[in-house]
Amino acid sequence: MYSYHIFLFPFKWEILRNKKSESERNSMSEKYRLSDLDKELKKTKWNRDRTFNLDYKDCYNEYNFFYRQVREILYEQSGRLIEEKTESGNDLIKHYEYDIPEGMHYCIKLNCGKKYYLEIDSILLNIYSTGTGVISFHLRNCLHKDAVDILKINQYGRRLFPPFLALNDSSILTKDKDNTSNEEAINGVKNVELPDAIWLGEENSLSSDYYENFERYSNKEYYEKGPFRLPKFIEKLFDGIKVSSYKRDLCCGFTNLYIDTVLDDRMFVISWYGNNDIADNFKNKSNDTTGNYLESDFWYKYVFVDGENKCIQNYQMQRNLIEQATYTRWIDYGTLWGVSRYSFVCLTSEYDKSSYFIIKHIQSMYYKMVELCLLQRGSVLSYSEELARVVNSFKEKSNKTKMKDVENNLKQVRDLYDYFMLFKNKMCFVEVTAQEQGIEIYDMLQSAMKVPQELDTIEKKMNDIYNYTNLIQQTLETEEVGRLTKVMFYLALPALVVGIYSMSLTNGNISEYVFSSVPYWPFWIGLVTVVVFSCLAILLFKKFIIKN
Repeated sequence: MYSYHIFLFPFKWEILRNKKSESERNSMSEKYRLSDLDKELKKTKWNRDRTFNLDYKDCYNEYNFFYRQVREILYEQSGRLIEEKTESGNDLIKHYEYDIPEGMHYCIKLNCGKKYYLEIDSILLNIYSTGTGVISFHLRNCLHKDAVDILKINQYGRRLFPPFLALNDSSILTKDKDNTSNEEAINGVKNVELPDAIWLGEENSLSSDYYENFERYSNKEYYEKGPFRLPKFIEKLFDGIKVSSYKRDLCCGFTNLYIDTVLDDRMFVISWYGNNDIADNFKNKSNDTTGNYLESDFWYKYVFVDGENKCIQNYQMQRNLIEQATYTRWIDYGTLWGVSRYSFVCLTSEYDKSSYFIIKHIQSMYYKMVELCLLQRGSVLSYSEELARVVNSFKEKSNKTKMKDVENNLKQVRDLYDYFMLFKNKMCFVEVTAQEQGIEIYDMLQSAMKVPQELDTIEKKMNDIYNYTNLIQQTLETEEVGRLTKVMFYLALPALVVGIYSMSLTNGNISEYVFSSVPYWPFWIGLVTVVVFSCLAILLFKKFIIKN
């Protein structure tokens, strides 16, 4: 094996909710109910038969690497592993593995005709109750040894849709509208950033239900609702249920499952590559204060997932970026780690017993660390979108604010805040392991993805909107109490007058009229009036003031 690759697709999801009221449809517990999604996925080839257990020694190593509270969100644990402190963990995550047909490969074809065939270890799906999920393709490269090929596998194999469409220069040189042909638009980007095709199928095959050549993007009607559409090699994994990347399709009932990307047109890349020459070159110069890897174009392109051409032409900036992104603890062994916003890579000597355990770590605990960071980043973005929706509902009703509307908005904010606090306490960690290298790499991943900063920002926004909603509610309650006080005064005043008048007619001898065989109507009319008005006042008091 020359290299190992994991492509991770983090996404937002939402399940169709038929015949629900508006408040129920907007409820986080309704939108992200794992049990409903599990029913849908049973119609597909996603299997949930395997919960995590310690039947194998590598599972023991992986499980023991993490703190107990971290395992709760990383694994759907078997009954033997569930403890009282972690029994709620299976309500946070559902783990699935795709039933891969025999002989299926992850296939990449470049526009120049070059093809790459990667053996598939597994295709995994982890769904979380925060409305996020991750699909990961675990791939072995046993055919392509050259460093340039490894760079191209990472660069082109991670693509989900075109990052841009190529343009001709006519609209730049003249005031005419762009008239780039469909063929130019898609072929131009395929020559630079996009592969000619990605598909799941047998080696040397060019025919597959999972085949995506991105030609659909040559028709503007295909992307007029938005640039992201699920590529065929992901869409067909959900064959058996209706799935869409457009929210409107979900709201209109055209689809059962809504999936949208968390990042952009690229999947996150985890990669190990073994190359003796490159590793020895870095190792031999490790005592040099300049650091040989700092000036390596290959290392820059490997860490920042460039293909043949590096996307930087500033020597000092390149050195600074490489220095920030490189973990050098084991450089004298020829082992380097690299971390960026969209990659986690490792370079060692070629595959042997000395590099075996590193590859195993990448396949297990380091993959899990990356997935956790992507979950955190994706959940923060999902909460930010939910918060924007609540704020928009405030604006729509700003000119006709009623107590009922404010109560509904406040309920949504509290619901969102409850889920956010669950996420923060169950899925966000300063540290995930006691192992020193794990601590340092996790810190680098957190820093590269800016998770702590994004978390602080969304928490501040949530506190602001929560306080704002409470302020509106208090203002409306004060106005409501003022109006009710006036109403109660107007009700009490006639009752009091009638009561005093009736009492004056009795000359203070009430029992004479109560027990008299002949009714004294002025007394009874006054008494009934007082009772009726008092009951009305009590009902109003209980309905509005005590309730609020």
